[in-house]
Amino acid sequence: MKSKILVISDLHIGSGRLDDCDGELERCLIEFLLECSSEDGPVELVINGDFLDFVQAEPWEGTDFETEYEGVPLCFTQEQSAQKFKSIVAAHGLIFKALGNFLSIHAENSLVVLPGNHDADFFWPEVRRLFQEAVGEERADLKGRIHFKLEQCYRPEARPEVWIEHGHQYDPNNRFFIETDEIDPVVGTKVEKPVWSEERPPIFKDRAGRERLYQCIGTRFLIQFMNRLDSEYPFVDNVKPFSRFLRIFGASTFNPRYKLLTPAANVWRMLRYLVKEGVNSPGSLLSLDQPAAGFGPSALLKAMVDAMTEAELVWFVGELEARGFSFKNKHPKMFLDSDPSNAESLMTFLSENPDVVQRLEEVKIPLLGFAPGTLSMGQAFFVDETEKLREAAQKVLNKEGVAYAVMGHTHEPVEGQRYINTGCWTRYYRFGGDENMRSWDVLKENSYELFPYELRYAEIAPGQPPRAIVFRERKS
Repeated sequence: MKSKILVISDLHIGSGRLDDCDGELERCLIEFLLECSSEDGPVELVINGDFLDFVQAEPWEGTDFETEYEGVPLCFTQEQSAQKFKSIVAAHGLIFKALGNFLSIHAENSLVVLPGNHDADFFWPEVRRLFQEAVGEERADLKGRIHFKLEQCYRPEARPEVWIEHGHQYDPNNRFFIETDEIDPVVGTKVEKPVWSEERPPIFKDRAGRERLYQCIGTRFLIQFMNRLDSEYPFVDNVKPFSRFLRIFGASTFNPRYKLLTPAANVWRMLRYLVKEGVNSPGSLLSLDQPAAGFGPSALLKAMVDAMTEAELVWFVGELEARGFSFKNKHPKMFLDSDPSNAESLMTFLSENPDVVQRLEEVKIPLLGFAPGTLSMGQAFFVDETEKLREAAQKVLNKEGVAYAVMGHTHEPVEGQRYINTGCWTRYYRFGGDENMRSWDVLKENSYELFPYELRYAEIAPGQPPRAIVFRERKS
């Protein structure tokens, strides 16, 4: 009997404070696996990338999770990835038990796992071994029906006309490519080649000779900035699209009416990080969509200084100057008024000294309401991942023998005649009107009701075209 193929992606199961898979979502996944187990015939369950979120799984704080060697950015060792995997299993043992139950119900049920940019750690043999143990336990027959596909795409043996791919290799921020010494004769630049296959895995040696995973820009962004912000505001990476998040919450962050210096410092660090990726200065990334006075780092810092007592100002100046910052022999107010670039330099210094920022947060700046203006970023960092994958799917569909494409990665579901994006199995906030968005408080744990979910999968039944199905949804 031919298997029915079911495809899901982007579950982002992690552990600890940054885990996107809460109890409600975990129950939904277990119910889905039970439903898969109740099919009349065999089922091939394909998890199409970002099943596990190693980047945000514990442990994630520390200095040994990333390095760079010979121009190649690197992150986790095999031992670190294994440790993260064990923490995921400890947090979500019921999910792995449910996967084992799915395999045991029918002798021909199988599980296919494709890594995505958040779980490139499946390229480690030890992680794959631990996964098989967690799902199959001591049963060799179950372990033998767990398959890892370490190529860019997977074309099921029973339905080779279906192209299944996570899709991150088409996203410039999350692609796994490295520069080679080969020169492109047409444009005269060095050729980039993918490192995403069994033959060319994303694994390199660091200075000490230890093997580590390649670190794409998106992973670096999470490790260096978003993880720290996400620990205080758990839904910060669940706002879609991210460019809209920056507009709404950037305005909130740099509005002096908000007591939000910590998020502001983190946003400033994000801007400086993006500067390193090719923009001239942090200030060049900031622009107001609507004219509005009194926004930006300068206004925020002036409001902060105005709210301080003289004793607090003495401590503030003394603490920063002891750490190497210079107010140029001026009172902080005069320092900020004398040159607009002074606010940028002060915000940069504060972003690099978070303990000082925490102390300054004790200054009471009242929260009065949402900002009428919005903060946006330069277009160089506006990547429409959904459109990128649509374009990529069209090219895939032009390949000989390919009739259908199924992808994930963007967290945004798409259903066409020949292309399906299964979306994600996490909570999200998709911006339409912004009537619910008032401040960063919306990103805190107790505001999850504003973050609904729509859990979809693709069904590829024998002899039928793929179709997208909503398994469960929760509307805000």
